[in-house]
Amino acid sequence: TTYAAGSGTFSMPAGNVRLYAEWTVKTPTFSPEGNAYRSDQSVSISCEDPGATIRYTLDGTDPGSGSSAFGSPISVAGYSTSKTIKAVAMHDGAKPSPIATSTYRIAPVEVGSISLSGYVEGVTVNGSYAYMACGESGMRIINISNPAAPFEAGYYQIAGDVEQVATSGSYAYLPYYGGIYGTTAFRVVNIANPALPYQTGFNTASGWKIDTEVIGSYAYVSEGSGGVKIYNIADPANPVLTGYYPSPSQMYLWRLSASGSYVYVAARYDGLYILNVSNPASPTRIGVVDTPGEARGVAVSGNFAYIADSQSGLRIMNISDPAAPYPVGFLLTPSYAWDLVVEGSYAYLAARDAGLRIINVSDPVNPTEECFVDTPGWTHGIDVAGAYAYVADYNALRIILLPLFE
Repeated sequence: TTYAAGSGTFSMPAGNVRLYAEWTVKTPTFSPEGNAYRSDQSVSISCEDPGATIRYTLDGTDPGSGSSAFGSPISVAGYSTSKTIKAVAMHDGAKPSPIATSTYRIAPVEVGSISLSGYVEGVTVNGSYAYMACGESGMRIINISNPAAPFEAGYYQIAGDVEQVATSGSYAYLPYYGGIYGTTAFRVVNIANPALPYQTGFNTASGWKIDTEVIGSYAYVSEGSGGVKIYNIADPANPVLTGYYPSPSQMYLWRLSASGSYVYVAARYDGLYILNVSNPASPTRIGVVDTPGEARGVAVSGNFAYIADSQSGLRIMNISDPAAPYPVGFLLTPSYAWDLVVEGSYAYLAARDAGLRIINVSDPVNPTEECFVDTPGWTHGIDVAGAYAYVADYNALRIILLPLFE
């Protein structure tokens, strides 16, 4: 007997003949879809064709008839876990479906990055932009509206060394060290249009300006062995040097944090200084507590100050009485603790060549490391906004999706 087959014919012996119309099983789908997630996921696989068997692999190989059959949801769990699922749907008398692939990553995990010119010292996030202190390459402004694809929106170049940036409203405040280039200045930059930042005002008071924080009408600036200066910035076009705390014995003052009537200063070899700035014209030191390492970064939350103490890791001080601070807990880190941010019950610490360390500080006496993300460079600066940490990592900005803590 002869049968038509497309554009040709074929012959088979007469008798009982069963013909099958050849078809291909539909591609399986995943729920939820592959992505980076802040919490553990349970992944289901389905196929629109009734009766299809789904087989999958987790080791990167293509699935086949000998692979595991999907039955119950696949768990993707654990900090920084990455899992790739490949699935195929099969049905008797049909061609197997195309292979579907889906990758899942559980926070903390890097989701975006951008290389930058210069040595990146610090990062400050304001809205949809990250303001990067890039040393001799000035301030670079990065659009982070899509964390997976950050891009440079603008920059402000000066001849010198920018080590940190503070922002408030439509202005950026740059502590700037001229070094071999000459003039040292505190600069105010208009960032209303991030693509075209421009200088609004400046003050040329001397000193190696390292860090700054803005509260209300005042900017507080640490200047290494030059102490702490306070500028009145009510008029951005004319920042006025209002007060000055000289560093005792030229002790090297690093980063600072302002809260209420106090400024907390990481005093490197001298631990933590607490300055009363209720009278900006006459700041006074009212408290000091030493640390075993080199205090480089400080963050304040509630009754506690958290110190990035270089080789001595994280140090926690009780500051309920600013005149009498005292140590309550600590946690050693794998590398030098350089900078940190505290949000809720967690400290996010830049640990130089050990990346980002996330530390549970709900019990300040016994802080514990929750999880971490290593980075390719040296993490020297950090800011946290919403679901992401923004890390100044040598010559790049790295954006880390953070876990959703209960």
